[in-house]
Amino acid sequence: KRLMGSIVVTSHQNEPAKAPYRPKARGYIHCTPSGTREAPGSITFAYINQDSDTPYAIDLNGKHINGSQVDTSLRIEYELSTGGTGPPGPHQSELSSLQIRLNGVILELQAGDTLPNLEGRRVTTGG
Repeated sequence: KRLMGSIVVTSHQNEPAKAPYRPKARGYIHCTPSGTREAPGSITFAYINQDSDTPYAIDLNGKHINGSQVDTSLRIEYELSTGGTGPPGPHQSELSSLQIRLNGVILELQAGDTLPNLEGRRVTTGG
């Protein structure tokens, strides 16, 4: 709720021409809500890869409705990933892990069961 606003932005995902299509990767784009410290007009992109065996490339070079290029040269990334292989059992995999990483660091409750720092990683590119 902190980053994903209620206004949904159109996005396109290449999909195979066969049914039923059950994507192992999904993307969602929303306007970042006002009241955050992000720049006005920011968008939040959530990408979910449900396939622990396949990495996917993401092209962030989109266009605004007026045809101008979206500026992705500065962004804040919150990369959530598995903390490792899950407990033994018939469905054991990295996707069943009991731990989760934020930008490579395993998240753990702090003293008094408070949440750890959930800051994103600042990324600057030439785009």
